[in-house]
Formats: sequence, structure tokens, C-alpha cells
Amino acid sequence: MSPMAGKQNQTQTQKSSGLARSNRATMGTDHLEHPFFRLQRIIGNQAVQRTLQMKRTISRPGDASEREADDVAERVMRMPDAAEGGTLPAHEPTHTIQQGAATEAGPILRQAAPAVPRKTIWVNIGFDSSAQANEETMRKLRASIRVEKAAIAGCCAVHNRACNIDVKQHYDWRRSNKPAPADGDYDSDVAADRALRDRNFDNIAGRAGGVKVLVTESTLSQTWQGVRIFPRANTPEKGILWNRALAAEDTLAHESGHAAGYTGDAEGGHHSTDPQNLMSSGSIREAGATPDANWCQQMAATAR
Repeated sequence: MSPMAGKQNQTQTQKSSGLARSNRATMGTDHLEHPFFRLQRIIGNQAVQRTLQMKRTISRPGDASEREADDVAERVMRMPDAAEGGTLPAHEPTHTIQQGAATEAGPILRQAAPAVPRKTIWVNIGFDSSAQANEETMRKLRASIRVEKAAIAGCCAVHNRACNIDVKQHYDWRRSNKPAPADGDYDSDVAADRALRDRNFDNIAGRAGGVKVLVTESTLSQTWQGVRIFPRANTPEKGILWNRALAAEDTLAHESGHAAGYTGDAEGGHHSTDPQNLMSSGSIREAGATPDANWCQQMAATAR
């Protein structure tokens, strides 16, 4: 070590001791918060530790990094006490000391990444007069919601807008304003049944923008390609008609894709021909089928 460096270190040690005595004197009996502790509380442990360890991290006396460190320390020591209503300058919480050569850029500003707000896909569930919110019905509904949540979570890998989405359900327990068909069958070929079905959808109370699900014990019937069929569910314009007895655990997620506007490659663009695709027809769909990118995109667009 050169004599000049030793003298400078001795001078810095004397200054540090004087500062310490001065700070202890100003605290007195009222126990005002020490400025370094206040800085630590405001800008975090890391910045304070870097400030306190300047001599270890600065390699050359008088270089830009040392001058910057001295400036920061001086501002800290001049900070007004919290008891006097003083506040830290607005730029200080993001200030860190630049380490390295004097030729490098100025202080690094650590800006917190803006929080991305989570969005929600709401599933508004109502019951017609034929349906009972009993243990079996609720078990099926909970399982169906879990499948849809898992499908949305899986979408994150193929569609980044789905990475910040929750699936939540809202239940409307009132059944008296949602009468089931007198003959126990919602027949899509009968105008009166279609009108009754639509009124029941209108009477489901729920969160704005959410898909409506009408739970029923009545059968669903329609003529499809000249054949009379009784589907597990169907999805007219106003929501999803869900037959509790026939619905599979992935039926709700499948029908939600239809409600969201899924475009496939079969049956007029309503289904996928891949049995491992969640949007394939129930007659070919395999257990554990997963959504494709189009399902993910359409579903993400419904989140609010």
C-alpha cells in the first residue's frame, strides 16, 4: 500500500468515526430513527449493504464509483427525520451504486416490472326446476370446473394471453323462475321449447360477461343429419344447456369452447377430427383430451 493510500484510509476512518459519534449524539433520548436504518426500510437491504460496503467494492480512490458512493452517503446523512415529516426524494428508491470501471454508464435504475392484472372467465350456473343441487350434481359441476381450469392453465404454453386467467363460478340457486319443460324434454326442434330454454337462460343471475350454464335433469333432443339424438349438452346462442345425468367431466369445457366461438375442421367448423383434442365430438373424444391453440385463443378472449 502506498503512503498516500494509507493516509487517505486513515482520513476516511477518522471521518467515519466522527459521523458515527455525531449520529449517536443526535439520536438522544427520543430514539429517533437512524438515517441508515430509515434508508434500509425505504429502499431495501441490498442498497444499504452496498452503501455500507463501499470500501470493499470500490477499487480506486477518487474514481467515479467512489464519488457516487460518497454523494449517496452524504444525501443519506442529510435526510430529514421522519418525525419532522421529511420524505426521501422520488428518485432514491430506485437508486443503486454502479460497480466497475469509471468508463461505465451512470447509476442503474431498478424499475419494478408493472403488475399484470389477472383476468377471470366467469361461469354463471343456474338450475331449472327439474334439477337438484344435490351432492352428485355438485360433484359433477366441481369436477367440470376443474377440467376447464386445467385446460386454461395448459393454454399458457401456446397462448400467452391465457397465462394470467382464472376460472371462477357463480351459482344462482333460484329454480322457481326457471321452469323445466312439462314433458321433461328440451326439444330443439320445437319453438315453444326453444323459447322456454332462452327465458331460463335470461333468468340466470351472474357476473357480467360470463357464460351461462343451465343445469337440468330434462333430456335434450334434436334432429341432427336426419337422426334423432339426445346430447349431453348443447350450446345455443344464450348459453350452455347441461344435462346432469349424461354430461362428462370435460363436457363443460368442450361446450365453453363452442360458446367462445371455436373454429375447428369438421362439422361446419364446430369440432376437431383429432380424438385427443378437447373439441372433438363426444363420440370420438378420448379421456384426457387437451385443447388446441384456437380453443385457448377464443377462451382467453372471453376473460374479463
